[in-house]
Amino acid sequence: MKTKIKSKSQFTLVKRTIIIVAIAIAFSGMTKGYAQSEPFDTTRAMLINHPSVGENLVMTAVGGSSWIWTGPGNFYSTEVNAVITKVDSTDSGTYTLQLYDDLTDSTYTFTETIDVQP
Repeated sequence: MKTKIKSKSQFTLVKRTIIIVAIAIAFSGMTKGYAQSEPFDTTRAMLINHPSVGENLVMTAVGGSSWIWTGPGNFYSTEVNAVITKVDSTDSGTYTLQLYDDLTDSTYTFTETIDVQP
């Protein structure tokens, strides 16, 4: 279907829509219930930054279809991308990701220790 773009604002809207759709397609494999077509790389299944005090701790699971994050201070999340905002020293410690993979019908456990820097 072709649509004639008549103004710059209409072009901007179309461009933004295309970008949003492209992002949604790119991240569609990171949502609950998504069945993978091939096994994920277990060496990169857990990505975590190492923030300083006041920054955000961002934890990303790469692959899988369901996730459980746990950590210090009774931290718990079932999101693929878990975030703790404005961390302090009490957020230092070991974080664990339990990742379920539909393709292999297996659960994997990954850990990483975070030391929040001043």
